[in-house]
Amino acid sequence: FSQVKSIFALGFYGIMTVPPTLAVMNVFWFWKICRGLVRTLSKMKMHTANGKTD
Repeated sequence: FSQVKSIFALGFYGIMTVPPTLAVMNVFWFWKICRGLVRTLSKMKMHTANGKTD
């Protein structure tokens, strides 16, 4: 417990801010990847519905 008390201020704020920031960034990039995947699959679906197979 004494080691936890001796943490310096920058380390404490880093522990409190970095993980939530990384989590938000991961959600953002996951959303962008999923949105691009849906767009790509919908384009492929449109092309196959029109009879194009390329």
